[in-house]
Amino acid sequence: MGEQIDYTSNIDAEKLLLSVNSGDKLSDVELERVAHAIEQISAISNEQQKNMLLDDLYSLILVIGRARAMGYKSLLEKQLYSKDAFVIALVLEIMCLEWGFIEDYLEQIISFAVGMSWDEENDLQLMAVKILGEYLAQIRNNDDGSRKLGIEWKKLIAQQLHDIFNNEQHEQWVRQGAYYALCRAGGKSWADLPGECAVIDLKPNSPDIDWELIESLL
Repeated sequence: MGEQIDYTSNIDAEKLLLSVNSGDKLSDVELERVAHAIEQISAISNEQQKNMLLDDLYSLILVIGRARAMGYKSLLEKQLYSKDAFVIALVLEIMCLEWGFIEDYLEQIISFAVGMSWDEENDLQLMAVKILGEYLAQIRNNDDGSRKLGIEWKKLIAQQLHDIFNNEQHEQWVRQGAYYALCRAGGKSWADLPGECAVIDLKPNSPDIDWELIESLL
């Protein structure tokens, strides 16, 4: 007989997320319960049952992130091996863009940016590309010499983003994401760029593209 445990009977993930988004501080006990629920859902072996609880898992991970409960960083790290592209993308967004631990996961992010066969909707690839662009932007704007990685890594990341942008086998949104990442690396703000839902012309010599900026990064 399959597992029949109700993992959400003692915790309202949506209510907790609403609470933390409203600025309420969660108690240590509440955070422990959230962490325990994440562990339980992640451990479910029955894929059908687990899929029914994915929305709760997303909300619970967001609770940890929005609460800035960095003591549970190792718990979120385990999700990087889940092969659930959306979950991994969410975890990376929290730990890298919100918590600032990009360099701790840079090698994995570079791998995810290349693309994974199980990332069917490109959620993870898009997030990885965005994080790489933000990393290069941070280096450009605030390089105080404390970065762990040298100039070779910076060039490698810029070249990878350039290769993704130029690869016509990638989806429009992935190539466009790589272009935006290059623009961020080149000093543009998000306000300088078209909205993320805009469709820009990526063909060679397109007036939508700042070709001079891109070439200056290589």
